[in-house]
Amino acid sequence: MEPLGPEQGKVPRVFIAPRALQRLTLYIDLCPFEVGGLGTVEPFGEDLRVGDVFLIRQRASDSDTELDPQAVAEYLLRTVREGKDPSSLRLWWHSHAEADITWSETDEKTIEALQIEQLVSIVGNKRHEFGCRLDQFSPKRLTFDRLPLIPTPDEKPDDEESLRKRIMAELREKVTLIHREFSLVPELFLNPSSTLEIQIPFDQPEEAFRAAQGVQPEIAAFFPASVQPLFAVCQEWSLTPPDPRENQPVASSIPALVLGGEYDPITPPDWGKMAAGSLPDAFFFELPGNGHWVTRSSACARAMALAFWEDPASAPDSSCIQSAGGLDFTR
Repeated sequence: MEPLGPEQGKVPRVFIAPRALQRLTLYIDLCPFEVGGLGTVEPFGEDLRVGDVFLIRQRASDSDTELDPQAVAEYLLRTVREGKDPSSLRLWWHSHAEADITWSETDEKTIEALQIEQLVSIVGNKRHEFGCRLDQFSPKRLTFDRLPLIPTPDEKPDDEESLRKRIMAELREKVTLIHREFSLVPELFLNPSSTLEIQIPFDQPEEAFRAAQGVQPEIAAFFPASVQPLFAVCQEWSLTPPDPRENQPVASSIPALVLGGEYDPITPPDWGKMAAGSLPDAFFFELPGNGHWVTRSSACARAMALAFWEDPASAPDSSCIQSAGGLDFTR
């Protein structure tokens, strides 16, 4: 492919084969956490076309994915042995699960690390929103963002039911789910189905839907695209009945630090208070002006977490909470 630049006066459009888009959507929908992979891109007249997307063995969490370098090398070797052109491997795709499709700092670092000439990157979420960009690394470093992802009408999609089963089997085989909610402690490796085994069986979709009614429309609208698919995934994943104890309060004398964000819509601070209630040696603090995952958004929370890590028997200094301030909703 020829180098791009403003002098050409035209940025290529990015098309995608219907079957590739179908697979991409199912990978994102059926994986409980984030997930990512690679794919092929070929010239399409003066534009570009994503011909295929595929899954690479990886570890995936609620915040990022790590492709297995050995699996990437094995795929390239297999491509060469099959007589295919490895230079068509120009797509990196990635799911943000429930989050929006803005490029994160981790995404930017991944794109820079790949250093694939004229790399097409796609980020998607469970609301079926997609962001697409094109990065060129030489002779000039250029980025063309917010490119539309256009399906081509040249093929029919695969049978949805059979493809869904194959995608589920592939996710079970290649994706190891890990939980990194608190990055200061060692990673807790999860069985791929444990999130669904522990949480979903204690809820019913009808109850979740009723709970979403009567709130602001923006929040209620989040249910169909975000919460409901978890129940569908649960039905297809091979699950064992959860132990009823999983839904009981944890009682322990092990020191614990419980931090809650004032505006956390996923785990409200009141839930943190409830959790700390059965932990006699727990310290609970609410961080004003913060949402979910306070150790990522608040320097004060990180300082308190580190202090607790060093001395779990003592309450960490919480004076920074008073000076942290709230959110400015006027900006």
